[in-house]
Amino acid sequence: MTPDPRGSEQSPSARAVNALPSEGMLLAVGLPKGITLPASGVELPPTGWVHAGGRQRPLSPDEYQVWTFALVPRLRRQLIDLAQGANVVEAESIVSDMVDAGVLMEVRATDRAAELSDVRLLPIAIGAGNDPTRLDVWQVFDPSREMTLELDAVSFGIWSEIDGSATLADVCRAVAETFVGVEEDAVWSRVPRLLVNLMALRYVFVDGPVNDAAFD
Repeated sequence: MTPDPRGSEQSPSARAVNALPSEGMLLAVGLPKGITLPASGVELPPTGWVHAGGRQRPLSPDEYQVWTFALVPRLRRQLIDLAQGANVVEAESIVSDMVDAGVLMEVRATDRAAELSDVRLLPIAIGAGNDPTRLDVWQVFDPSREMTLELDAVSFGIWSEIDGSATLADVCRAVAETFVGVEEDAVWSRVPRLLVNLMALRYVFVDGPVNDAAFD
């Protein structure tokens, strides 16, 4: 039996972000795989692992801590403040280096195909279709937390196309082909805010190209 999302009132954290800040927000790229400790008697540092861009990526414990903070979208200053509060040394340089390496991604409202076309979203929530009492309102929800995100039809079309393998370029192309009279640019215009909202609720993981040279 599918839980009925209409019975779940939205908590403050489940309300959609109406506008992204001009400086953009940082998101973690990849899937968390945890921190491994060396075997007894082996003198190696602990290593955090993130699977991003098709490979396992090693991070220092401080880098991994920063990365996990960005599983919820943060302003750069907020992320640095959180890291410093967790006693991460050289938090500012770590954040900058991780952005350059591609394991942190900055998303702005103005981002379109050039910046996000190769990004893939891995959905971990449930699409519920549209609300029988408000047919123009479409819903994605998490029954374990009783939180529902309400979307317009085109944004829900984007959600419906993401499957972990399609890039956002593939997704937006498919949505534009499905919706009569909706240009691909209009689809892309919804992507940055939708991406941040889905990530903020932990409804998706984000994956995309990573700078391999940063890990060689």
